[in-house]
Amino acid sequence: MDSFCECERIAELIGAILGDGNVYDKKPSYVEFCGNPVTDLNYFRNVLLSIVREELNKNPRLFVGSRGLRFRINSKPFVDWLKAKGIPAGEAKGYATVPNFIAFNQKLLTSCVRGLFDTDGSVYFDRRAVYVRPY
Repeated sequence: MDSFCECERIAELIGAILGDGNVYDKKPSYVEFCGNPVTDLNYFRNVLLSIVREELNKNPRLFVGSRGLRFRINSKPFVDWLKAKGIPAGEAKGYATVPNFIAFNQKLLTSCVRGLFDTDGSVYFDRRAVYVRPY
């Protein structure tokens, strides 16, 4: 199995996988991202694809449509590495967690949260009267 760097850029990519990615470990093995063509296009095009090109030496094609955008990283070694780090393949909703090498390193955790939030995060303010200040 190939080894990939345990660096901030890979941590951000893993956060994005946890947010909008899917790991598939059958033939062929790949990681796929799906996103909103309006809100995610800039991040996918300028950040995620840059990380994939520079850190994984892959050059996936970004498909942009009116109803969604998608790209796929075809790499069995990368899928196997992710699984070894604890990222599940297949139906993982509610089961995926941040790998230990990220969770116990503040810089990597910050990068991972950036990837997770940029793909799947939002902030809401609750201004109901029950709260003295917005929650």
